[in-house]
Amino acid sequence: MWPLEVALWDLMGQISGQPLWKLLGGRSGQVRPYASTGERLPPDVRAESARQLQAQGFPAMKLRFHAADPRDDLAVVRAVRDTVGGAVEILVDANQGWQMPWDTTAPWDFKTALWMADALAELDVYWLEEPLHRHDFRGLANLRQRARVRIAGGEGNREFVELREYLHHGSLDVYQPDVVWSTGVLRARQLAAEVQAAGAIYSPHTWGDGLVLLANLHVSAAVSQAPFIEFPFDPPHWSPERRDFILPSPIMPDESGFVVLSDQPGLGVTIDWAGLERLRVGK
Repeated sequence: MWPLEVALWDLMGQISGQPLWKLLGGRSGQVRPYASTGERLPPDVRAESARQLQAQGFPAMKLRFHAADPRDDLAVVRAVRDTVGGAVEILVDANQGWQMPWDTTAPWDFKTALWMADALAELDVYWLEEPLHRHDFRGLANLRQRARVRIAGGEGNREFVELREYLHHGSLDVYQPDVVWSTGVLRARQLAAEVQAAGAIYSPHTWGDGLVLLANLHVSAAVSQAPFIEFPFDPPHWSPERRDFILPSPIMPDESGFVVLSDQPGLGVTIDWAGLERLRVGK
């Protein structure tokens, strides 16, 4: 449903001759990205990649958790903080919001989540994402009240009523529903207004192909007051070229560290049909 709604907004932009970010009332097409990594790596390897991300000008980076022993994940954060110092914000995705059918790793309980939140606060982590199950609205609210680090979530919640439930309970500091996965453009704009009126941050999930990223960047440029927005980037295995294979060219920050969205109508891109044809199977 939501990919179709995004496509209709792209069409409205084409008809009106306006980029989506401007059609939604935005004043600037610039978005500050944070580097969102995807692989779990040993502390020394991740620290070196963090050094490279810092050298490329990213103001923040997100690290993925999912070790059987949370202390192993914490060691990665400590190594990264020792490497980048205090000039770069570190975000952490605990990956506790939902579980794949084959995943046998024990989920965190409240005690573990609070222990980790306190440990991350000591390392000046900006937010802790999905530390509990995505439907544990009260548990997340309780954790938020007691934690010394921002609590983020919402990417795995597909129903708008669930996102409203977060607001009702005061569960989150940072709301992350994906425009293409969870809300569409219109409800994203509505939710962002409600979230920010409540004093929280709207910073959506953007993992997907280039069109998913673009849809979220356009909405964020128009309505979000977040200091930075997710930019999936973890070379060499998750590169802009791989992520944006559907586009004529990959999306990248400019020399000043911003992703600058096009003034072209709609999403501002055309699909690389010839490139897609080369990937066709079963001809």
